[in-house]
Amino acid sequence: MMGRIEFRMWRGKTFVDLPDILSVITLHDRIWRIFFFHGMGIAPKGMTMQEFEKLCRTTGYSMEWEELKQFAENIKQTWDCLVVASSPDDKRTRQEFLDSDFAETDLVIEGFDSSTWTVRSNDQALLQKLSVKFGATPSTG
Repeated sequence: MMGRIEFRMWRGKTFVDLPDILSVITLHDRIWRIFFFHGMGIAPKGMTMQEFEKLCRTTGYSMEWEELKQFAENIKQTWDCLVVASSPDDKRTRQEFLDSDFAETDLVIEGFDSSTWTVRSNDQALLQKLSVKFGATPSTG
């Protein structure tokens, strides 16, 4: 069962956004799939944000670590998102990932309603690092 942490996006007057979370993550050799995104900023590959958001909702958008970091740095604010890291060999569709509740994935990052981040992973050390940085308490489930 994956461990899970949850923490607020707002810490006082400071907003915790995707680049803040990525700064702690060391899973650079994974494929990163964005299955949902709603926010403000610059979408990848010259797409409009609306085109990118639609693509994420329908089939998902896959990228490697450096592209994910660049995308995250070009985001002004994340309202909602679902980002999943898994093996490059994992060829499941967006729907298959969702149906499996992300079984056999390395990491799941969910942003909800500009209010809460949830991170799930089997890597307890990573969850502990995120917990320390963002003041969350790890739990299972």
